[in-house]
Amino acid sequence: MNFLSILFLIFSPAIVALLLLSPIFPNNNIKIRRFSKGFSITHFIYSLLFLLYFNPTNLGWSYQKELTFFGSSWINTLGIRANFGLDGISLVFVILTSFITMLAIIAGKRMIRTKTRIYYPLVLILQTAVLGVFSAKDIFLFLFFWLLELIPTYLLINQWGEKTSKSAATKYVICSFLGSMFLILGMLILYFYSFTISGVLTADIENLSMSENVFAMWFQAFIFFCFLIGFAIKLPIVPLHTAQFTAQNNSIAPVSMLLSGLLMNMGGYGIIRFNLGLFPEVFDKFAPILMILGGINMLYCTTLAFIQTDIKKVVSLYGIAQCGLILLGLGAMTEVGFEGSIFHMISRSIISAGLFMLVGSIYLRTKTTQIFTLSGLGEVMPICKNFGIIITLAAMGLPFLSGFAANFIILNGIILSDIEPQGFIVTIGAISALGIFLSAACIFRLFNDTFLGSVTSKFKKLNNKENNIVILRKPITKTEIIVLASLALAVMFLGIFPNSILDIFKVTTDVIIDFMKV
Repeated sequence: MNFLSILFLIFSPAIVALLLLSPIFPNNNIKIRRFSKGFSITHFIYSLLFLLYFNPTNLGWSYQKELTFFGSSWINTLGIRANFGLDGISLVFVILTSFITMLAIIAGKRMIRTKTRIYYPLVLILQTAVLGVFSAKDIFLFLFFWLLELIPTYLLINQWGEKTSKSAATKYVICSFLGSMFLILGMLILYFYSFTISGVLTADIENLSMSENVFAMWFQAFIFFCFLIGFAIKLPIVPLHTAQFTAQNNSIAPVSMLLSGLLMNMGGYGIIRFNLGLFPEVFDKFAPILMILGGINMLYCTTLAFIQTDIKKVVSLYGIAQCGLILLGLGAMTEVGFEGSIFHMISRSIISAGLFMLVGSIYLRTKTTQIFTLSGLGEVMPICKNFGIIITLAAMGLPFLSGFAANFIILNGIILSDIEPQGFIVTIGAISALGIFLSAACIFRLFNDTFLGSVTSKFKKLNNKENNIVILRKPITKTEIIVLASLALAVMFLGIFPNSILDIFKVTTDVIIDFMKV
């Protein structure tokens, strides 16, 4: 195990990014792309080794390491340390981050044609920022990586997006930064008031859990909602979803994969690690409100998706609607619901990445994402259609695919909830079931309108070169097959063997739930 270094896992992507930007690396697009792809594949394999040697029965953090500066802690006099570690929850998100990033880099061969020397380093820097968020054990270290993520994300949206990408990137950063101001406020209050009680300056997450016996409930609730607002923008939660929605719609497919597959998980992880982990008593009291917000998320976004005429907007709204299920599972205050929420975050990330990849492949060939101009593409894009069937069925919740397992676990968690009155749980359960049904109908409509039916004459593949009808420019490439096949295999594996993931973080979730019941 000595060869497993969490510091190398986190910072190696940023180091490689700096190498690619340096003058010593050849300014050759092919070499840059191949080197980035080779590194990302190696990094993903390396992250799997952490899972191989991980002890799921360990109650604490594993692979702990402090980054020191010439032998000294980060800001030792203030109790702020660059401490990193992985528990069951953070480990699965670290592996997922490496997996989605690898696929976004591989997809870049077909979809990124300009500024490749900048694109790949930015993706790798973003990877380091997200990995840092998931592995930070110090609240200010968490905040550092949280803010670092904004820089590469802004540039990725701005430089490789649609016509309104600049305004979308600006909106995303401004909204995220405003949310971060609430995080900073909450962290500073928590940090200093913890010092007044204990007499010890510390920013370690494990040492900051608040108790009603020490801190007044109204005071905890204030900090709780400061954190919740900051995380709600990233997750996102309606009505704070517009920045994420706009960013995804104005980004190229690989960037949308990163936004939906990685950055939205940061918000969910933050709610689990801070709102649930540090304020268990407040979370218990406000759980019904979170469930109501989750229900609103599902019903509002799925309803809105039905009236969209752009396939990318439908996919974006589907992903945001599914975030409502995460809140419903967490708000149920049961071990099953908690585990289902984490599993759903993983499943939703993979499904959304697959849907955005399909949208990107369609756009490359048709130069449009408007539903009313697309029909019967399955005739001329049969391989894409076949992968689309698997990913679409997973999104609809077909048994033996990841979407079904996630939905089933969360619904069971809601049913088992002992939140009073019981009529509230029955109502929430009905809303959840309705939201799942509407999401499935929405995605089926998208697949039906895009791939099924008769292909329009505009997109028929013709051999007559003198004909001015637009043709599908190229058949599906090996790169697209690799990305889509990887995502399709992932949703099938998680659907057939959900315990392969659940067993990794079960002990961690059980400890958190038990702590809340004390």
